[in-house]
Amino acid sequence: MKTYIYIILNLIFLQSLIAKAYVDCFDFPAQNQSLKNNIGISAAESYYETLNYFKSRMSLEVELYFGKYLDVKIDERTSRAKVYTTKDNQHNPIIYVSRPFLEHSMLTEDVLLMFLCHELGHHLGGAPKKMRNDNTRGWDSVEGQADFFASSKCLPKIFREADNKRQIDKYPQKLREDLEKRCGANIYCQRVSKTALDFASMIATFKPYWKAPSLRAKDLFKIGRTLHTHPAPQCRLDTLISGAHCSFKHKIPFDSTNISQGSCLDELTSWPQALRPGCWFNSKDY
Repeated sequence: MKTYIYIILNLIFLQSLIAKAYVDCFDFPAQNQSLKNNIGISAAESYYETLNYFKSRMSLEVELYFGKYLDVKIDERTSRAKVYTTKDNQHNPIIYVSRPFLEHSMLTEDVLLMFLCHELGHHLGGAPKKMRNDNTRGWDSVEGQADFFASSKCLPKIFREADNKRQIDKYPQKLREDLEKRCGANIYCQRVSKTALDFASMIATFKPYWKAPSLRAKDLFKIGRTLHTHPAPQCRLDTLISGAHCSFKHKIPFDSTNISQGSCLDELTSWPQALRPGCWFNSKDY
């Protein structure tokens, strides 16, 4: 009887560990600063409204497709600039953002929303899913797919259409020209591409050997097998732009096993700009 109880307790403990498995996406060195604006509100506090806006907009998606509750929390336990996601014991998705992350000098409201959409993409991004050490699929989408979800499914629901043009009008002329070369007249794509450039530039500071991304470049490397870890910054920029081109399918959710559903894989010849880039994705080996 004691042995039986011991086994049951261990199974419960292991289930709890699995449920709380973290996807620790971004962990930047803290900048040792607590920025204040001109009315004395910290940089972190100035983003609280953005966090609440994201949660209110995307909670409906999580409830609709998962029947779960989305939570976004401030991680007060760390001195590092971190943003990551996990699940609670009821498998509700939780996104954690640390205060030093919200005080990062390269962060903007749009970039924060892209990070949050990326984290949610680990839950709703569908296939391809990450492989575990025991050669089974995990619950979380690979990094590139989480990026693709961010710009193809999430940000279309976050960026207000009326705001897109106002944002773009603030950009310098040369930047607008570069955005038009990548997006044509697609205003949503242009705003996403600028945000993606800032997002990938911030990520480029994560590792000393990563190069800063550019709208005038593309990552032409073709991966032999789908990458399950973090792609290089240029690859991430290209992925987010491709997702913006695929955003006309934003109402079709991704599937946990079918890599075609909700993507633009069927637009191979007619709309190649909307395909997931080969720098991280291989449809024949994922």
